[in-house]
Amino acid sequence: MLQFQSVTKRFGPRAAVDRVSLTIGHGEIFSLLGPSGCGKTTLLRMAAGFESPDAGRILLADEDITELPPNRRALNTIFQNYALFPHLNVRRNIAFGPRLAGWTKARIADETDRLLHLVQLESHADHKPDTLSGGQKQRVALARALILKPRILLLDEPFAALDLQLRRRMLLELERLQREIGVTFVFVTHDQTEAMSISHRVAVMADGRILQSGTPREIYDRPANRCVAAFIGDANLLNGVLNAGDSGLHLATEAGPRIPIHQTEPWMTTGTAATLCLRPEHLTLCTAEPPAEPGREALLGTVRDAIYLGTHTQFVVAAADRDWIALQHHGGPGEARFLPSIGDDLWLTFDHRHCRPLPNAPHTTPPPNEGATP
Repeated sequence: MLQFQSVTKRFGPRAAVDRVSLTIGHGEIFSLLGPSGCGKTTLLRMAAGFESPDAGRILLADEDITELPPNRRALNTIFQNYALFPHLNVRRNIAFGPRLAGWTKARIADETDRLLHLVQLESHADHKPDTLSGGQKQRVALARALILKPRILLLDEPFAALDLQLRRRMLLELERLQREIGVTFVFVTHDQTEAMSISHRVAVMADGRILQSGTPREIYDRPANRCVAAFIGDANLLNGVLNAGDSGLHLATEAGPRIPIHQTEPWMTTGTAATLCLRPEHLTLCTAEPPAEPGREALLGTVRDAIYLGTHTQFVVAAADRDWIALQHHGGPGEARFLPSIGDDLWLTFDHRHCRPLPNAPHTTPPPNEGATP
């Protein structure tokens, strides 16, 4: 549905977007995820036609739209501030585009009623924007963008101004709407929770390039490099050097443990600096020293911090000259559970097979930018 082919955009000497190639499929919710200044909004603005690339092409359904003005592209954009007309009520805000397009009054009325029902705002049709909540304004903006039946809807951090609970509700609304209408959504956000919760695929960006593109599960479970692992979720990142031994390749870490490598890749050669990624949920806390088991590490540590998060508690444990992040899920009512306190000594254990080796390449040298269409 939407393709970027080696697209570059510079502002002065700096490349805000650097040779990005990406394919977004029909009917996808696709998120561009990354910190401020990574190039995700510039990429979205080039798709919309508000910025022109210095190099490369942008295709919509195999049609080259690189030089087309915004009003000739079959897509629409929703911005952070919603840009509603304050002097028009909800119904007239939604109907504004069709009126400009010269639709008949009957068609405008029918389509406006359909969109009001779709976004569940029938009872607010005659209200002005200043009487609406943030979530209601967001839904008006969605309806106004969708009424012209764009092939793609571009969303530039649309929930940034909403509080946490409202943001979660709007994410569910957005997912419901997308299922009902089947339009391709391209979603720009710096919030990994937003991107991971509703997207079919995510592209993680840094310094104008795509570090990795894939499903949320792929990116979380199999990050392509250290930068992606650090940005997506919490991670224990162990630096070290790959060495060959009698039992095969292992990583001698700065934290002390020598971790066997169970799955090798072409980049893994003796003497190569690498990072092991170990997610907090793969660490186990116990009060007594566990029996020695092949393929399992046990480290004595001290609890430095504990953050209660409702369903679980996140612990920071000092062990082997570094801090480790671990999770302890809570049992049901009356169920026995081990919840250590700050200052407690305990044992950290983990299975070597849960440690994923990652290349230590700087994030300015990412893997290929191309994202496959599902």
